[in-house]
Amino acid sequence: MKTADFYKKAASVSEHYGFRHVEDIATPKKTTNKKKYGLTQHKVEESEITEHSFNSCFSHQSVQDATARKESLLFYTPSLVAHRASSGGKLSAFTLNMVGNKQPLSEVVVLKTAVSILSELGVSDILVRVNSIGDRDSSARYIREAGPLLRKKLNELPDKYQELARGDINRALQALMEERHEILAQLPRPVEYLTTPSRKHFKELLEFLDATEVPFVLDDRLYASRTMYAHTLFEIINPDDVAAEGPSMPYARGGRYDELTRAFSRQAVPAVGIVLAFKTKDVAKEVPRPRVARPKACLIQVGYEARLLSFAVVETFRRAKIPIEQCMQFDKFSEQLAYAESHNAPYVIIIGHKEAMDRAVIVRNRQDRSQQTVPVDLLPQFFRAPA
Repeated sequence: MKTADFYKKAASVSEHYGFRHVEDIATPKKTTNKKKYGLTQHKVEESEITEHSFNSCFSHQSVQDATARKESLLFYTPSLVAHRASSGGKLSAFTLNMVGNKQPLSEVVVLKTAVSILSELGVSDILVRVNSIGDRDSSARYIREAGPLLRKKLNELPDKYQELARGDINRALQALMEERHEILAQLPRPVEYLTTPSRKHFKELLEFLDATEVPFVLDDRLYASRTMYAHTLFEIINPDDVAAEGPSMPYARGGRYDELTRAFSRQAVPAVGIVLAFKTKDVAKEVPRPRVARPKACLIQVGYEARLLSFAVVETFRRAKIPIEQCMQFDKFSEQLAYAESHNAPYVIIIGHKEAMDRAVIVRNRQDRSQQTVPVDLLPQFFRAPA
């Protein structure tokens, strides 16, 4: 796959799910004159790609300004990653971020978008590994329990793990889990030490994933540094890699990285991200920007069941290649309504509890204020019909 094709498809799907290029979020109501976007280049180890990508996103002043104003953001960042470990080895990386929303729906929006990107790239056989390390209290409880047990067994480990454990027990645990070391069977699991709020967050996340038909498996050996992540961790892999021994290269990796944002703010900012990394056939310094079509409608959803159905609605429009705006980064109805008004789409699609139960939506014409109920499966035909 060529670099331009990778970014074009990834950006096109992302735009459909409401993400914008990081350079565009400072002036969301203006149309950019740029025909292409540049690719920032980073030189990092493979294991550092995700952390470095999230750090780079928050280095943009527009992101920092928006988070300071407590705005909810959906944005993506394309980049080129060079490996220190290999001469000339490069990966095309694409980062999705949802910032400003602490609800578990954030993780699902990011994951669902990433899965749709992979589908557009021709990767259909995927599995999401998901786990939770909980909040700061959860992580502290786990380290207090697992740390002493691991130190008692240091003599059973190779020297590299012993050295890590003497310096940072958290890093040692992370390395052991990445390697799927057999000693883990003798240690407790992070999910066993989640606080009550963390358990609630994780339970809701799993319910969302199950309802959106994203193929996933709960993997309590998925682990990462608590100085970077909070709550959810996830990877998108080939299902054949589940039984593989040792580490494998995932299609995408990410999670909720609230803790990492402390470096850019006085307190943790709710943030979820995922990084897709692919080896492409060529290396480009810039690639074409996708043409952003005017949305036919803006989607508003009210209530738990409505949010679940909203993913099916957005995906229905994407597969039919009909542009749509959605407001899943906002929790309140008033915020969604204001967003819909500002984007001036001809129609507003509303999903409430009753509509979700009937698997239908209310389509409101903004010009004459007329509205009608349309089954989800018939939405493409409705919006393609002549006015």
